[in-house]
Amino acid sequence: YSPGFSDLLQKRDLQGLLAQVRKAEAESGVDFTVITDKKGVVLLRSHSEMIGDDISLTASAKAALQGEANAMVVPGHSIILTATGSSPVYNASGEIIGSVVTGFCLDKDEFVDFLKKLTNSEISVFFGNTRIATTGTNGDGSRITGTKMDAKAAESVFAGKAFFGRIAAAG
Repeated sequence: YSPGFSDLLQKRDLQGLLAQVRKAEAESGVDFTVITDKKGVVLLRSHSEMIGDDISLTASAKAALQGEANAMVVPGHSIILTATGSSPVYNASGEIIGSVVTGFCLDKDEFVDFLKKLTNSEISVFFGNTRIATTGTNGDGSRITGTKMDAKAAESVFAGKAFFGRIAAAG
């Protein structure tokens, strides 16, 4: 229970909520935040002006609206692939009055560049069999997104096994 945030949500003070969200995003590096009411109807998106849609059946919001904080990697609506965390929002009486879903866009250059700096390794993120973000580049310096996963790696990964070895980076 966060009194200030909870009170803003109960009052539907979207400007106040957005100010708190922007501050939290700046401090944490989170790419987006979605706030819903207790039914899962979107009241605010920090990355879009689209509001009013029902996200109560999406995995992140559904868990939060049932009182469970969670984290998961899921396909997004306006973002290809996201790592999300969600949490219920409670009022002073302990009732769930909404949810907050925050996340990182896994298809952004900044995300893979950060991981490369952290691990000193080349990084690729795949959605299915397609590379959606990577630090790998062609000879001209452009990133090799849109390419397919190496066949040996794909066989192992899609069988639920780890893959270790050298591969052709562009598929």
